[in-house]
Amino acid sequence: MPHPIRYRRSRGARASLIALLSAMAFLTVTLSPAATAAQERQRVRMTQPVATLTLLVIYLARGNQYFEGEGLAVDVISTGGGGPDVQALLAGNVDFTATAIPLVINSYLQGKPLLGVVNILNRSNMDVVIRKDLAEARGIRPEMAIEEKIRALKGLTVGVTRMGALTQQVGFYFIKRAGLEPQKDIKIVGMGGDMAVLAGLENRKIDAFVMSPPLPEMAAAKGVGVWLVRTVGGEDPKLAEFLQNVIIFRPETTRERPELVRKVVRAAVRALRWINDSPPEAIFQSIQPYFKGVDAEVMTAAIRHMKPSYRADGRITEAGVNAVQDVMAAAGILKRRVSWTEITTNDFLPR
Repeated sequence: MPHPIRYRRSRGARASLIALLSAMAFLTVTLSPAATAAQERQRVRMTQPVATLTLLVIYLARGNQYFEGEGLAVDVISTGGGGPDVQALLAGNVDFTATAIPLVINSYLQGKPLLGVVNILNRSNMDVVIRKDLAEARGIRPEMAIEEKIRALKGLTVGVTRMGALTQQVGFYFIKRAGLEPQKDIKIVGMGGDMAVLAGLENRKIDAFVMSPPLPEMAAAKGVGVWLVRTVGGEDPKLAEFLQNVIIFRPETTRERPELVRKVVRAAVRALRWINDSPPEAIFQSIQPYFKGVDAEVMTAAIRHMKPSYRADGRITEAGVNAVQDVMAAAGILKRRVSWTEITTNDFLPR
């Protein structure tokens, strides 16, 4: 009886088949729409000074995938305060930065021009918070004039992120406005990142701080701090229209890669519109992954306080730039005034 014929694959054939199937599986994954889109995104790098709600627009552009919608994969580097963020941009280590406009002004005056392309925070959000026990001991009351409350800080130490950052500049501004001398009557010290500032207040290394949300709300929720000056709530009319934060590029980038600038600006404006149209609770849900461990009620309250600070169109105004220079001049840190058209443009805003 004849034996049935049996076909046997050689080891080489089996290996070839496995390789073919692996290649097909790889192609199936890499050629899927989601994978292809991810591979085609343009990878760019940006810096930001600290992880605070003053950069809510950036967090929403990431959390709501507005950057991805523009075909961008954005790597974010936090520098622990204003200054190093701009230096990284000037050095060409990153493509753009979201930061405080005074740093752009100072850079221009040093012969290193940068260009703000979209307004991502249109009101001063630098609140002054004092330790609760000191506020009680010094008889500070909310209804007192700003200058009177600042004078109550005489002999105390105020924490900021870094010397040279906007936190320090606003601190100097309020001290001088109260008729006192910074570092003589009231000491200003750099603490580093935002959480280091809060820890300094809790550990009594500092007596007060100048910071943006959610740090003031966190200090209040912990029972260690109370507001001295609440610029976020509009307590100081002089800072009601104040170009605090912008997205900035090197001028050569705006000339050589204008489409990249437009993509970033479009993503930012989408975030600005969403802030204006959405309740604080929905906004917090979108940014929660970037603020792990922060109480939801604290964050929602901070966002509610900040909502009036955003222009839905992202437009930069001359009044907003001039208000910043007024603060810098009053603080004694402005060498000369700069025309707003030298350091900002609205040309990349959606039409």
